[in-house]
Amino acid sequence: MIDLIPAIDLLDNKVVRLKIGDYNQVTEYGSPLECANYWIDQGVKRLHVVDLDGAKVGKLVNIHGLQQILSTGIQVQFGGGVRSWDSIEHLFELGIRLVILGTAAVKDPELMKRALKVYKDRIILALDSREGKVSVEGWLEDSQITIQDLLNRLRAFGLSRFIYTDVTRDGMLKGPDISGAIQLCKSFKEMHCILSGGVSSLEDLQSIREQTGDISNLEGIISGKALYEKKFSYKEAIEVLSLNRSSVSIAAD
Repeated sequence: MIDLIPAIDLLDNKVVRLKIGDYNQVTEYGSPLECANYWIDQGVKRLHVVDLDGAKVGKLVNIHGLQQILSTGIQVQFGGGVRSWDSIEHLFELGIRLVILGTAAVKDPELMKRALKVYKDRIILALDSREGKVSVEGWLEDSQITIQDLLNRLRAFGLSRFIYTDVTRDGMLKGPDISGAIQLCKSFKEMHCILSGGVSSLEDLQSIREQTGDISNLEGIISGKALYEKKFSYKEAIEVLSLNRSSVSIAAD
């Protein structure tokens, strides 16, 4: 089964969603603790948490909000502003299950290599794409590296998991880039892929399930705005995604 992973984006220790990554287009959804408990009540096992302030300034900022979420005991994959070894170690000490690196993979490749060597399957690459190029610095800057080139570079260092996001679709409820995710899954079969950005309906989830029926390394889908705006429920999503799919393990080794 493909897992559905609700997103919690933190800005000033509040849960928000941005439209196309625009910090000036913000919708608030409550406190981190309230949202984490809500998802636990729905049966969610893992949350995707991003420090938006941290992604913008290049260091961890929303630690208080993160600690509220972790206090519930739910598994967390976390990214945003993780650009130093001290930050990586601090997050694991706090109880983060999986740490997400994005900008560091482009601007500090030695840090990425070290993280993959020491923590192996507990590191996820945030593969944020704008017109095929990798977007960094909280989506505020576009690099000249293609997403394929970055994955090829990191393949040699043992990257096992990445989150693919077409940033032009995020928060827009216009549907995810399914074809792009399929292409990456087929090109990098040894890696687990998580698809993010643009999921707007149960029909989107059904399309993902149907189009990826023969792909075993698509392990999850991240959804934010659609869940918060009640386009569908977590239970409904899981029912759609579980049809005719073999089970995929999502836990890090």
